[in-house]
Amino acid sequence: MAAPNLFNPTSCIGQVAGQVLATGATNIVANAAASGKHYRIDHLVITNIAAVFVLVTVQVSDGTTTWTIGAFGQRLEVGQSITVFSKDRPLVLLENWSLKLSAGAAASAHAIAVWDEIS
Repeated sequence: MAAPNLFNPTSCIGQVAGQVLATGATNIVANAAASGKHYRIDHLVITNIAAVFVLVTVQVSDGTTTWTIGAFGQRLEVGQSITVFSKDRPLVLLENWSLKLSAGAAASAHAIAVWDEIS
């Protein structure tokens, strides 16, 4: 995998995705292998939409290894939202990396991700 040119990028395209969390880890953002890009995730918010608390998990994978960000099974109370990444605390996904989300109960939480696709 070649590293993207960050000194003199040719494009920066804003992207957004929403997801209803499932019980299995599902990609909300995935950067393809050999894409020649990196993704700077500037915003990730997860909200509990259930009538009871829900456990949510945020993971990053490089295609071989998966890491959990923060505590496994972060507890969200009814109606609570958490900001996982922001402009002040972004996450960069390199080629072949992905951001995965899951919840303890299907359809109990929603997430929105905003990122810049830089090449």
